[in-house]
Amino acid sequence: MVKKSFNYKPLEIKKPKSYCIMKNGDMVAGEQLIKCHQDDNDVIWQTVVINDCKHIYEWNNDVDGYFYASGSSLETINPDAIFGKYVGIQNCKITEWHNPVDGIFSASGSKLECLDATKIKGLVCISNTPLAKVTGLNVAETTEEKQIIENASKWLMQINTRHYEFG
Repeated sequence: MVKKSFNYKPLEIKKPKSYCIMKNGDMVAGEQLIKCHQDDNDVIWQTVVINDCKHIYEWNNDVDGYFYASGSSLETINPDAIFGKYVGIQNCKITEWHNPVDGIFSASGSKLECLDATKIKGLVCISNTPLAKVTGLNVAETTEEKQIIENASKWLMQINTRHYEFG
């Protein structure tokens, strides 16, 4: 009996850089496919990973679990979207957040100027943001701290509105 030897490489399956998992378990991978599902209001996402995505500028859908968008070009969020356990928009272009979050919200290093912090049930991290500079807070845990952030947001928005009106 002749033995045959085979040289083979194990199949490497790499996790895609950007992907979303629907609540029903289906997965969508890649920026372009994710963008195609943005107008599908029936989709509820379980996990969204769009870190460093350069072509997704808005998000329209609910996310039941985890939403990772650190370093992305994300600029706006549908105000009707609801978020679950975690939102990570660190180093993002988002300037406003008005959505409820059932868990932790982290926007460190983002351009965040307006935050409805009392809509966030968990920890709020805003270090290295315009809001942190105004409030002196990097993290908010209590209702009182979240109210300070919310008041500062209103003040910043008034300042910015006047700046645009009077140039």
